Amino acid sequence: MKSFSLALAVGAALFLFVLPASAGTIGVTYSGKITQVDPGGAAQFAVGDTFTFDLQLDDTVSDTSPAAGLGIYYDAITKFTGSFSNGFHFTMDTASAGDDRLGIGNDAADALSLTTGTFLAPQVDAKQLVYVSLSFYDPTGTMFNSDAIPTDLVSLLAYSTLSPVMMQFGAAGQFFSVQGEVLTASTPIPAALPLLASALGGLGFLGWKRRRVA
Repeated sequence: MKSFSLALAVGAALFLFVLPASAGTIGVTYSGKITQVDPGGAAQFAVGDTFTFDLQLDDTVSDTSPAAGLGIYYDAITKFTGSFSNGFHFTMDTASAGDDRLGIGNDAADALSLTTGTFLAPQVDAKQLVYVSLSFYDPTGTMFNSDAIPTDLVSLLAYSTLSPVMMQFGAAGQFFSVQGEVLTASTPIPAALPLLASALGGLGFLGWKRRRVA
């Protein structure tokens, strides 16, 4: 029992030590599928391909919109990556200030929307990824009654009736688009959690071994 208590205490201390500071940062992982490619047959994408988006927001960023019931936040997105079952992967370029926009409110769109436009990603059909948007719509107009950035991004999916994804590759007149929908949402596992499990397991094993020797 003493060995287990020691393992728990040391493991917890180690977990807290290595866990990075996350004040003001909220994260979520969204998964879904592609529903349309326009024009059809373009590039390497196909209807039914699946994707996973990892997103982090800084909920301390100030609202830049003076309108009541509408919040506009620039540079609130601190991480946005996407991985697809066809092998395509993108990462939002966080070094480009002002390129990402977070909109929240019960305006005409009644939505929370993420819009980003600078990415580190391979070209597809000689076209660069230039635009990604993710939106959560609420026809009741009650979902976003506050200008504050929601801290529970997982629950948004539960009561949003439509969660569309839009991606654009290439310039106007010479582009193709990929559309999809978010199907599931989850909170990412902290990077330090596997380390905590390893520490507890290792220390627990040592305690068991000592008992057997004794």
